[in-house]
Amino acid sequence: LLAFLHLKVLHFLPLVFLGIYSLIEKTKEKNLFINNIGAIPIIAFSILFIATSHNLSLYMLLLILLPFFILSSFLVKARKQFLIVSVISIILGLALSSFYIIPAFSEMKYTNVASQVGGGANFKDHFVCINQYLNSMWGYGGSIQGCVDGLSFKFGTVNIILLPIVLVLLVINLWKRKFGIQEKTVVISFVLLLISLFFTIQISETVWKVAPFMQYLQYPWRFINFIALFISFIVGYGIFFAGKKGKVVSLLVSAVTIVAIIATSLKVFVPQYYTFFESNYYTNKTYINYDVSKISDEYMPKGFLK
Repeated sequence: LLAFLHLKVLHFLPLVFLGIYSLIEKTKEKNLFINNIGAIPIIAFSILFIATSHNLSLYMLLLILLPFFILSSFLVKARKQFLIVSVISIILGLALSSFYIIPAFSEMKYTNVASQVGGGANFKDHFVCINQYLNSMWGYGGSIQGCVDGLSFKFGTVNIILLPIVLVLLVINLWKRKFGIQEKTVVISFVLLLISLFFTIQISETVWKVAPFMQYLQYPWRFINFIALFISFIVGYGIFFAGKKGKVVSLLVSAVTIVAIIATSLKVFVPQYYTFFESNYYTNKTYINYDVSKISDEYMPKGFLK
C-alpha cells in the first residue's frame, strides 16, 4: 500500500490545495465547521496520504503552506475563521499520520539515516541553474554540482509558452478590476511558484543552512513537485478564461493543450535499457543481505555491519 501511495504523492498535493481553495470563499463566522464539512477531511486525509507516501514531501508542503496562509489571509472574507479551520484541518491530518511521523523523528537517532546528509547528497551541490528550467537535455543520470546534470529540469515547452500568455490574461482581468476566486488562486499560485523556485536555486542557500531538517531533503530540486503543481494551476486559468467563450472553446483549448503536452513529451518516454531478470533475482535473500544492504542501509540500526 505504501509503495502504491508513493507513486501517487503528486495526486495528493493538489487535493490539499483543493480543500483550502474551498475554504477561501466558504468560511464564515456562522456554522464554521458545518460550512466546511467537506473541505476539512479532504485536507486532513491528503496530508495523511502524503506523510505515509513520502515524508519529505510533507515537510516541503508545510514550508509552502506557511506563506500560502499569509497570502490567503489577505484575500478571504473571514480571515480569522479561515485560519482556524485551516489550522485545525492540518493538525487533524498530522494527528492521523502521527503513527508514522512520531516514530520517524523520535527514533531516527537509532538508525543510519543521518548518513544520508552530506557527501554526494549535500544540498549545496544540487541547486538548479535558472537556464536549466528553460532548456536542459533529457538524461538518465543524477544531479551533480554545476549546470550540466544527468537529468532534466525543464518546465516543458508547452508550459513555457502558456505561462506568460496566461499571466498577460491575468493582468488584463486585474486591470478591469475583476478579482474573483479564480484570479485570487492564480495570484497566490504565482507567488508560491516563485517561492518554490527560490528554494531550488543558489540564493536560498542561507535558508537551507538555517531552517531545521532542511539538509535531510538533500536535493533542492525536490521542490520541482511544487513548481509543476503551481504552473498547472496558473495554466489552468487559461482554460477557465477560454471557458468564458463557451464550452466548445474550452474543450477545444483543453484538447489542444493536452495533445501538445503529450506530443512534446513523447521523446522522454523511452527507457535507457531493458532488463530481463526474473522476480526472484530481486527477492533472493542472499542478494538482499549482501548487495542491497550495502547501498540502502539508512534505516538499519546503528552499528549494522555492511
